[in-house]
Amino acid sequence: MFQPRVFRSADKRILHKSGPEKVWESLGSGVEVFRYPTGEPVRRIITQGGSRKVGGFYSWKMMNHTVFESVTEERCSMLMDVHSAVDAFYAQPETIRVTGTEGNSFEYTPDFLSILGGTRFRLENKRACDLWPPKPADRYDESGIRKWEKAALVRARLRAVRQAYTRCGLQWKLVLDLHIANMAAPEVVDELVSHGGRPISEGDWRRLREHIIAAENATTLDAASAVLREAEDPRGTVLARVSEGLLGIDLHEIPRDESLVFLTGRRRDEV
Repeated sequence: MFQPRVFRSADKRILHKSGPEKVWESLGSGVEVFRYPTGEPVRRIITQGGSRKVGGFYSWKMMNHTVFESVTEERCSMLMDVHSAVDAFYAQPETIRVTGTEGNSFEYTPDFLSILGGTRFRLENKRACDLWPPKPADRYDESGIRKWEKAALVRARLRAVRQAYTRCGLQWKLVLDLHIANMAAPEVVDELVSHGGRPISEGDWRRLREHIIAAENATTLDAASAVLREAEDPRGTVLARVSEGLLGIDLHEIPRDESLVFLTGRRRDEV
């Protein structure tokens, strides 16, 4: 089974033009796939285009920079980093080439490969307003007509992508900016991400884990913070374990003393 490599930020090849020649392999009926042997992102050139935000988000869950090419992709990366249901995620894991019955073909690269409960999902991130823009005011609304027609073409392409992955027995999901906003409050995600990287001693982690287990796998943030003896910022140290995937917390409310934290089941040696 394909296993993407954790791409280390020190490896700068992602910004290079040169790279190994694409080698396509059959994925299913009318579908071929290209992946780098190392498992790194298939798009090696990350460029700024128009108003798009392009960069790399450092994931403490993956211990790696995850590339993004839009604000929506960045927010999705941050959400997956702190969401307890997400085991792992990888940016731009592959490119597929879909060939129709008449010989016409197109290529497509999913934004992410996300693993939830052992199931792999290819994800496409889009803004809802780009896929379903307002209907043109009239036949003189050239800008509106252009956006309307472009959106129709994109929706048709995404339907073809879904059908291609379905033929191959693989899961593909469209994740809109509205979905991301509904899955977690942005300000909560931001706070949890801001605590990422805070260290915890082996002794404090053992005490924290034993405390939560004794509390039947759920305790308050205040109580969890109180058992730490070696941390300079006990509250932040507890919250930092969320982005590592070790702890979970309600993503819809700002963390408070009474907020419940729980063990996800992920082992610390997996971080």
